[in-house]
Amino acid sequence: MSIEFRKHFRKDVELHGTCVIEKTGKKCDIVVRNISRSGIRMDYFIMDRKDMKALELGNVVVVEFKLDDRKGNLITKRCAVRLKMDGWLGLEFMDDNYAKEIGFYMW
Repeated sequence: MSIEFRKHFRKDVELHGTCVIEKTGKKCDIVVRNISRSGIRMDYFIMDRKDMKALELGNVVVVEFKLDDRKGNLITKRCAVRLKMDGWLGLEFMDDNYAKEIGFYMW
């Protein structure tokens, strides 16, 4: 049995997009693996070790991905890195932009 302590429900997804590291301007491909009202978990694909170091806790990235619903809304979010694991990041949204679209998508 596992107990979930998250504030918001997370929906498992597979949404392809891009991520720009604000500190370096480096752009990389991503796959969003889950989404909630407050953030996402994403896999990232970077080959350069220097750019990998720019993905530290607290750093800011801008992610862009398209929802796979009827409307196909393009979401662009500024996010803070909250968790870094091998090959994936946990990001927290820094604004409420697209909150309505994400909220409807969750259901």
